[in-house]
Amino acid sequence: MGIRTLTTYMNEKGHFESVTLRKVSSRIVIDGFSLSYQLFCGIGWGDYCEFYEKVLDFFTMLKSIGIEAYVVVDGIDYENEKAATSDDRVLQRLRMMSRAKSQIEQLKKNEMIVPNLAKVVFVDAVRKTIGARFFVADGEADRDVVSLANHLGCPVLGLDSDFFIFNINHGLILIPHNLQDLKTEVQYFHYQKFDRTCNFSHPQIRLFLPYCLGNDFHSRHALPELGIDQEAKVELIVEKLNNSSLNIDDYQGELASDRKFYEVVPHSFEDLSQHSAFSTSVPQWIVSRFKRGEFSRNVMHFLVGHILKGSKIWNYILVVEDIKRESAWKVTNSVLLYAIGALISCYESGSIPEIIVRVRQKSLCKLEEHNISSLLNEKHLEILGSHNLLNIPDMPKIKRRDIVLRVFQCKQISAELENVSEDLKLAVVASRCWLMAIHSSVDHRFKAFILALVLCLQKCLCKGSDEIKDCRNQMKALDRIHYLAQWECMLHLANTFNQILGCPFTYTSLGRMFSATVFQKFFVNLPNPLYSMLDEEGRIMYNAITKELLPDAPVEPVRQAHAVRLQYSIPTQNRFASLSNFVD
Repeated sequence: MGIRTLTTYMNEKGHFESVTLRKVSSRIVIDGFSLSYQLFCGIGWGDYCEFYEKVLDFFTMLKSIGIEAYVVVDGIDYENEKAATSDDRVLQRLRMMSRAKSQIEQLKKNEMIVPNLAKVVFVDAVRKTIGARFFVADGEADRDVVSLANHLGCPVLGLDSDFFIFNINHGLILIPHNLQDLKTEVQYFHYQKFDRTCNFSHPQIRLFLPYCLGNDFHSRHALPELGIDQEAKVELIVEKLNNSSLNIDDYQGELASDRKFYEVVPHSFEDLSQHSAFSTSVPQWIVSRFKRGEFSRNVMHFLVGHILKGSKIWNYILVVEDIKRESAWKVTNSVLLYAIGALISCYESGSIPEIIVRVRQKSLCKLEEHNISSLLNEKHLEILGSHNLLNIPDMPKIKRRDIVLRVFQCKQISAELENVSEDLKLAVVASRCWLMAIHSSVDHRFKAFILALVLCLQKCLCKGSDEIKDCRNQMKALDRIHYLAQWECMLHLANTFNQILGCPFTYTSLGRMFSATVFQKFFVNLPNPLYSMLDEEGRIMYNAITKELLPDAPVEPVRQAHAVRLQYSIPTQNRFASLSNFVD
């Protein structure tokens, strides 16, 4: 979010000029997660396939107008400098979710409640984009974005108000609400023109804006000699700084941290994408994959914090879900213990270290910390056997797959998995583990739930993009399907554990195989008999997920020649069944 109220001020005072993007440059460096928030506007909760397609369409559009895109996304806050800001934003999300109206608004255009996993889907999509170059920053993306833009001699595309202060040599272009505007006219800002307009006597004068207003890293400060207190607004600060007689040399100490942050040295794409500040302490294979967007930010935060800074906190994912229910920690904690055990086994000796998990309190807009050290035991710490994180790539793939199946309690379906598409294997494993975690409370109605899930996974994976784009999420209470949110979290954790083991299973992107709208349409329009839409692979998947958990659920396999192929002939009229049965 950057510097408070600064973007509003720049808009109101007209510090932009309208330009044509292609005339400014044929290249652009993009603040990735700012773009992801803008792209998610209008996407329904859980509609990851639709979001994935929208991201791909955006970069196709840039390519069509001759723009070469470079994308940088935030890495981890390994100095823990934004802890207070991050907590505040999480709590803000929780407060918004707790209001009845926000349950509907988040299905519309409320970018403030973007599911955390949307960032994962965004990265997946950008990595698949032809013509866009991408990497993950060590920490905040802002500095790397500016550094790369200055090296390439091109503007920055972003929304963060910090960009008004950075020394961006070729200007800032604000991400428009309507992204199609990038094909015509865009709003362009240059800090040197801003300095001249405001009559700043020295280039560093503008650093007093973050100094007085505060940002994500620092609180506000007063400048009593100019009559600026800690509650001063942007207009007053700019007015006081205008033609002021401040001797900038007298304030080098006060401005030191802001100058260090906002004055950036140019670096090439290769330098920024291939080198890391923490490469000497974390296994190099993990660092390389992390920089390419192939490794969990959550895991890297734990590794770097635990190894370098003594932090013992796992920042557990908070999926957008029914605020009145418990977080997905309840369902996924047993798997998470194995993940943590694998991460710390080669770094710790003797007693088990203190490990804290941060989760949301049930029915409250608050975060709480759980010390889970007492839950860790030898089976968690020795899950990798004689191997550790350093030599994971040397472990045979079949052995790593076996570990995944053991942790997710899916050894008994290994034969069935052989007949499932490689892209769907991990989704089946995660789905079965999720069902086992909640099976004590399930009944026959979960047949339809799992059937719709299998159909959704298959359909989205082999989708026609036009069909997905035509979907619109119209289920007003979809976020209240707590089981679906827990399943989503289990799938993410399966991907995370799979990454820790060097991806023995193909990475399972939510953006390629799950859409809440497609799930919804299958679920509320299931034919009778229930299984008539399943093809051969679908029946295998369904049986593998439900095996021994829903005894009366299995369906007979069919010969491929007589299989009823997966269809998507859902009536256009919206007919929604009550989903209250599936609220935990």
